[in-house]
Amino acid sequence: MLVVQLAAVLFSLGLANALPADAGRASSVTTVSIAKGHGYEIEEHQVQTSDGYILTMHRIPYSKNTGNDGPRPVVFLMHGLLCSSSDWVLAGPHSGLAYLLSEAGYDVWMGNARGNTYSKKHASKSPLLQPFWNFEWHDIGIYDLPAMMDYVLYWTNVDQLTYVGHSQGTTSFFVLNSMIPRFKSRIRSAHLLAPV
Repeated sequence: MLVVQLAAVLFSLGLANALPADAGRASSVTTVSIAKGHGYEIEEHQVQTSDGYILTMHRIPYSKNTGNDGPRPVVFLMHGLLCSSSDWVLAGPHSGLAYLLSEAGYDVWMGNARGNTYSKKHASKSPLLQPFWNFEWHDIGIYDLPAMMDYVLYWTNVDQLTYVGHSQGTTSFFVLNSMIPRFKSRIRSAHLLAPV
């Protein structure tokens, strides 16, 4: 029993040292603050789904090292269950996929599914009441992804984008691809990490 308790304490200490000191304060550590802290230009964009959810997307339009050097191919990153766009920047510039893709020459867009920390708004429902939360991953595929991807394609004035999904981001992509055929021609390639 002592070994288990000691292991738990050591594990907790390791986690405590792995995160920034203010990681528990939702108001201070955001996708925007993390990216800006590493010197990257970052934008917030909002889009409303056809069923009323208001979603926030984050964009790193160009590399901090090369600046705005003209049009870039677009990549859209979609997080997994219980995650957010922060997951793509938390690891820092040497490991965070959003930074790596930006440095490789991509215009990086990061989606946020309904109900996560950046997408808790609706045109008529309160997130404090149960009806707001009456959704499933299928809805992310038929409402959230189309709204976000249409917005990105329009905003960037490109015909196709590259999609990267993690976990639930793969499942919702499968739904999108099987239920809304028009997106098949808009996806240059899809890279599915830990598909479920």
